[in-house]
Amino acid sequence: MERRPMVFRARVMLRALGWVLLWLRQRERLSAETVAQRAEVGPQTLRDLEKGRCRNCGWTTLHDLCRALKLRLTHVERLTYRYLLRDFRHQERHHQGQEKWQMVFPWSKKRAKPRIRCRANHGKP
Repeated sequence: MERRPMVFRARVMLRALGWVLLWLRQRERLSAETVAQRAEVGPQTLRDLEKGRCRNCGWTTLHDLCRALKLRLTHVERLTYRYLLRDFRHQERHHQGQEKWQMVFPWSKKRAKPRIRCRANHGKP
């Protein structure tokens, strides 16, 4: 069976990008203030993006936030897309046989919170 590439709406991708940034920030054990200061943006801007309230966030801001986490924006975008695709396919298998079903996004209140795993040799207490 041939799989076609999935396309997610821009609004969903931006929300997912914020959610992944939150997950990456927590994995590195960094506060929102620390990352915002490194990226030279306001801490509220970062929190709004992570919670999906920032609808007009520019690519420059996203690039600066990724750079503050020592990551590339393209890497975070790919990670976000792969996570959404994996999650979609998992739910698709779960709802196999049902004609109409709706994807429940990871940041939805209907879903359990993910466990954040920290890197083993990170050098932080």
